[in-house]
Amino acid sequence: INAEYGGFNPRTMRVQLWCGLWVAVVVPGVLLGLYSTVAAQGGMMNLAEKLMDWLESDQPADDNLSRATLATVLGGKPAIRAIQGFLDTYAEPDGVVDRLVKVVVDGVEREALVHLPPNLEQHPALVLNYHAWGSSPAIHQKFAGMDLWADGSGAIVAYPRGLELAPSPLGWIGFSHNAGGCCPGASTKQVDDVQFARALVDELVKTLGVNPARVFVTGMSNGGMMVQRLVCEAGEMLAAAASVAGYLADDSWDQQQEWEIGGWKMPAAVGAVWGRDRRYHCNRSLGEGKQAVPLLHIHGMEDRLVPPAGSDWIGMVSLEKATAIHRARLECSEEATPALVNRSVACRSWCGAARNLTVCEAVSYTHLRAHETPEHLVCRLLLEKKKKT
Repeated sequence: INAEYGGFNPRTMRVQLWCGLWVAVVVPGVLLGLYSTVAAQGGMMNLAEKLMDWLESDQPADDNLSRATLATVLGGKPAIRAIQGFLDTYAEPDGVVDRLVKVVVDGVEREALVHLPPNLEQHPALVLNYHAWGSSPAIHQKFAGMDLWADGSGAIVAYPRGLELAPSPLGWIGFSHNAGGCCPGASTKQVDDVQFARALVDELVKTLGVNPARVFVTGMSNGGMMVQRLVCEAGEMLAAAASVAGYLADDSWDQQQEWEIGGWKMPAAVGAVWGRDRRYHCNRSLGEGKQAVPLLHIHGMEDRLVPPAGSDWIGMVSLEKATAIHRARLECSEEATPALVNRSVACRSWCGAARNLTVCEAVSYTHLRAHETPEHLVCRLLLEKKKKT
């Protein structure tokens, strides 16, 4: 703007500052407010229903102004009904039940959103599906789209909720899991999310008849990191696992060269802000009696939040280093077999089916877009390939 109007101009500078304020503070604040409201109300469908009930209810006269203002901003009752109609197309079919399951771990009540399909088997499989940092079970349930698959297969999907809120510069957003070196606040407070997973599986085996030999786990971002921690520390209860856009958040990064800034070693500084559980190392965690769990890891090569090259600033190990650690855990050779290669993805496999490690690098995929690969690309193509071979 300054260049357009011939150098510095106080008026255009005020415009720039005002625009910058909106872009940097107001807009993210409004979006986070909407995000938090939707999460607190259990998703957009519940929020739309509650707004409609409120607009149509008989409220005291002094509430009419706010009700009328809200109706105007949202475009009136027809707009809210349109939102409801759109969301109803994603409504659960008859017979589907979502319930909140609670367990107590270390004296603290923990919870998970559990999806039961209409054709529930007698001894169904169970998939634990972990949300990303700053998300919630209700949001991740819609984001992941796994319920549709579960309704057709008769399996149960459980969405564990992180205990601690996720901090951000604009306040607290969603929840977090302690995957070792990520993510705050669960990681900084050393929440025992591994024990929570064990307690949740035990509860669902006891109350819903889940087959303990058919327990699977998947997750996105912080949830994908939690998947890898469960593979390393609770493999005895898992049949297989799939991590999406996460990284191995054990203390492997501490084995790398340490930075020292102003007398502070970088791992210590990282641990103070980001959290780091030095008791958790994947190779050490395997130990005697631990099951070698097959793992599928999917990662976008254009991921800037969880870069495949790793990050020294927050202690992320690289995808190659994590792959080497999992190979050692499964006792696989270094030689890989191409599992699936096309224009969108390149997958490599090690070991056989019972101890399989498959790493899929999604070309040109970012952090969030990598999440599309399990449902729409990688898993489907891998399964088709297995059927043919």
